[in-house]
Amino acid sequence: MAKSADAAAMAMFAFHEAMHNQLHMGEEMHAHPVVGGGIAAEKVAPGTTPTVGNLQGFGDTMSGPRAQWIDGYARSHPTKATVPLRH
Repeated sequence: MAKSADAAAMAMFAFHEAMHNQLHMGEEMHAHPVVGGGIAAEKVAPGTTPTVGNLQGFGDTMSGPRAQWIDGYARSHPTKATVPLRH
């Protein structure tokens, strides 16, 4: 988890994590040909801005509520997950 007093950086990380949740994508989001890169990249530096693909892909999922996707954490951290990964 990133720790920062920089509100812009924390907003960027929140947007990145919200993309994982809304898109229901794990690591594959980072290099996805449409929504990947930019703010969805695996490593995001302060000052990174969303690409058109980031905004379009994320925006397309905003038509309805989406429950928190706990499998994303379970998939990335299987030994630390408190809820088993659903198949």
